[in-house]
Amino acid sequence: MSLGIDVYWSDSLVASMVQSLIENGIVVVASAGNSGTSGLFSTSAPGTAPDVITVGAAESSMLSTYYFTLNGFYEQIGYSSSKGGMATFQNMPIAFYDDQLTSWDGCTASKDDLAGKMVVVRRGACTYESKAINIAKAGGLVATIYNDVNGLPLASVGKNVTIPVLTISYRGMTRIAQVVNELSRRKFMFRGGISTVATATSSTERAMLIDDMHLPSESSSWGPSSSMQSIKPTVLADGVHVYSTYPRKLGSWATMLGTSMAAPHVAGICAAHLE
Repeated sequence: MSLGIDVYWSDSLVASMVQSLIENGIVVVASAGNSGTSGLFSTSAPGTAPDVITVGAAESSMLSTYYFTLNGFYEQIGYSSSKGGMATFQNMPIAFYDDQLTSWDGCTASKDDLAGKMVVVRRGACTYESKAINIAKAGGLVATIYNDVNGLPLASVGKNVTIPVLTISYRGMTRIAQVVNELSRRKFMFRGGISTVATATSSTERAMLIDDMHLPSESSSWGPSSSMQSIKPTVLADGVHVYSTYPRKLGSWATMLGTSMAAPHVAGICAAHLE
């Protein structure tokens, strides 16, 4: 079950009810919650019940994702899209900003003309939404934000964003930098500059990309309950970049994240074991 109740005590009403079910022989699997960035004591009921199997979310080591290529190079740059599906663009010029602190990061108004370009900037210092809005104001058509570590963060923005927002891994960024270097014959990491020699083309196909994370998601709740009667989660399961069903009006399929994606894996294992 995944109820998302903002109660963090092991002896709360819903946690006590679940504990009673368990003591009567029923196996209960519950999501831990998605408040991990809040720190300790963030596991929500019914995941706080002492004997419930509470499931946290781990980064998937393999993910199915859409990708784009650069100037005909074979390398597939996998991305997560704010629209939950595929982004469409062909031979779009890339405005690439490296990860030097002096490089523009999208958090302020751009001094460059970004009209008609995919704009690639680093993660951090402000929200994805702020970066996308500033990129759009400068004429950018696609905002691409690269992670500062390996792993592919999900792109999540508000309704004020009018352009597609893609997120890519740090590894994806280094590949873009390599292509820029090959095409411009500059140093691998040019300092504080902007390059538009590369172009990007999206693919209509999906690829299975391997990442080396498989670590707890930073959003997954963890720690003791407020009453100190339990420490959760019990186990972790894949809960990030899960390709799952979605409302038909919104495309039928989407890449999702959260402990609500992780708990069904463990529930299925429990059911198979009981059989």
